[in-house]
Amino acid sequence: MASPPTSDRDQILEIIGRYAHAVDARDVTAVAACFTPDGAIEFGDAAPVRGADAIRAFFRDALQAPRMGAQGASTHLMANTVVTFDGDASASATTSAVSFHTAVGRATMVLRGLRYDDTLAQTDGTWLLAHRRHTCTWEASTPGATILPTSVT
Repeated sequence: MASPPTSDRDQILEIIGRYAHAVDARDVTAVAACFTPDGAIEFGDAAPVRGADAIRAFFRDALQAPRMGAQGASTHLMANTVVTFDGDASASATTSAVSFHTAVGRATMVLRGLRYDDTLAQTDGTWLLAHRRHTCTWEASTPGATILPTSVT
């Protein structure tokens, strides 16, 4: 069954959601696929990470680090996205988010208030992130733990 046509705004909301799901799934290829080939992402005051290969390498390292960990879990809840169109093939979006992070061996969960400021580009009918600025606006900790999947035999 074919998917129904979607508006440009719906496509932008979709790519913002896909990014969150890809990070939470630790799917580095899917994270990079959310960006244009020359896309960039900035975290706080750090230098931007530019280009698909650099974005893949950055997330491969970040998602295997003990603080988030391949043996950890996260959930990103994206909300209150405001989209502004800057012509037919360019847009900007601001999204509020809350992220929850746990890691194996850590008895706390880290909660973060985030803001994503995005520039998006449409190429061949597909909206992608051309530039993303990730800003952490608050952080807190609470008791929590990672629940590892168990195999069923």
